[in-house]
Amino acid sequence: MNTLVVASTQADATAVEEIRARHTELAAALRARTDALFAAAGGATTDGTTAAQAARRELQEFTAAAVLPHLTRLAANTLAQAREHGGTRLLAQSLAGQQAGIVGAAQSLAHAPDPIAGVAAAGALTALTTAHLADVDDHLLPALAALPVVSLADLAAALAPATAGTGTAAPATADDASAATDPALAVGPDHAEPALAVEAATGHGHTCACGGTEVAEPELDARTVPHPIRHATVFGALDAVQPGASMILVAPHDPLPLLAQLEQRRPGAFDVIYVERAPQAWRLRFTRN
Repeated sequence: MNTLVVASTQADATAVEEIRARHTELAAALRARTDALFAAAGGATTDGTTAAQAARRELQEFTAAAVLPHLTRLAANTLAQAREHGGTRLLAQSLAGQQAGIVGAAQSLAHAPDPIAGVAAAGALTALTTAHLADVDDHLLPALAALPVVSLADLAAALAPATAGTGTAAPATADDASAATDPALAVGPDHAEPALAVEAATGHGHTCACGGTEVAEPELDARTVPHPIRHATVFGALDAVQPGASMILVAPHDPLPLLAQLEQRRPGAFDVIYVERAPQAWRLRFTRN
């Protein structure tokens, strides 16, 4: 739900609506591609693997061409502007940390060693990106609108190239890369700028299993998934497990609540065996019936 923004000028009010519409379009396009990957990975047909590979490539290419360049422009313009004012500085830092998480999810998608890991990374990427754009719309834009010295119209114009047209963005440009290399615009504690991750997100130059032999028993380490989206990520990964196949889940604790939810969602769909019970890592094997 979008927060009401009281803008100082009609141009700024129009700019807020433009930015929010752009974010809604971007999030919907990302969700559609992620849903297509989930559907392809969960298919039982003999060519399901090929369909999943195509859906994953489509998602990776869209992430590199649309999502990450938009984050770069947000970092170089909107977040940079917010850092200059005491009332919005901490919010900008928090949003920058979110961007670092999105970049990490995009890299995990590009380098996922098997379809299960790819589905999990895609779910995390979509959830993190959607939440980030909503936070910008609902928290940052109203805060910036309250500052007379900030022109939201100028910020909207700076963001426009990222999602101009019909839902697909222009590829990252040299301007994107040069903006992101400025240390003042780093999007996280490790200075992992979105523009620098565009190539990594496409998977170019990296040898992974997206077109080769799949791992017989893939493993999903839920400890690396942000807590708010952990269960959803696990369910998405399990949906991609074919009948007779299995997946290892690594959890930070005994996942009894997750098992209860799984049984409600998919009664009798999986046999679950505890492989390891340890204080820091509980390992369970899920075999699809």
